[in-house]
Amino acid sequence: MKAFLAYALLIIGLPQLVGLLVGAAVTTPIAWIIPYPARFRAMRYLAVLHGVASAIAAFLLFWLFGVPVGVAVLIILISWITLYFISYGQPLTELVSFVTGIIAGWFVVRSIF
Repeated sequence: MKAFLAYALLIIGLPQLVGLLVGAAVTTPIAWIIPYPARFRAMRYLAVLHGVASAIAAFLLFWLFGVPVGVAVLIILISWITLYFISYGQPLTELVSFVTGIIAGWFVVRSIF
């Protein structure tokens, strides 16, 4: 039952939501330092932090439920965010940054746990 709940919350998108909120809390102060003409372009590349926060949130979710984390979690994270970005017509540079952050966060957290 715990595994079902953990995967259900993953598929619903809870780690991505947490990643976006935590990432925004970190990237917004950084963005204010950058001059206005380059701010929006820089925000696309700062989405790496959103991805890292999403990967950490997914690991914490599975850790709290006591469910082992497999490669399926990484695949679901990347698939979910790719579907979101493509369906809403978001910039591909931000998608690549987000996915890069997910992969980087995956390897960082995987080395810790």
